[in-house]
Amino acid sequence: VIANPSKSPLFSIEERKMLIKEVTSHLDNVEVDDFTGLLAEYVNKQQFDVVIRGLRAATDFESEIQMAQMNARLYDEKVETIFLMTCPEFSFLSSSMAKEVFMLNGDIDGLVPDVVLDYMKKKYR
Repeated sequence: VIANPSKSPLFSIEERKMLIKEVTSHLDNVEVDDFTGLLAEYVNKQQFDVVIRGLRAATDFESEIQMAQMNARLYDEKVETIFLMTCPEFSFLSSSMAKEVFMLNGDIDGLVPDVVLDYMKKKYR
């Protein structure tokens, strides 16, 4: 979980970590951490050799490839970036869109994990 100063997240870093841990609790090989600063610095510190990035639509690819190429220059060692496409049924969805629809009392059931939706309802309604 990154603290990105250019975004306004709905939840704190600790809340996001808690929710991700809960959503991924059935996966034994998932560890949830947080950091500030550059992804490349975190990758170097952790000595990772792969970074996985999600893509919703072709329009994401242009900015993601630029970021991956910049990061490649900043990595201490060779690190591969792997891009995974989302399911077509979710390709239109962004966190800001889900947040806006929710805040305007729209139905986002099925668009975010149930535990996240329940937490959103408790916190904001």
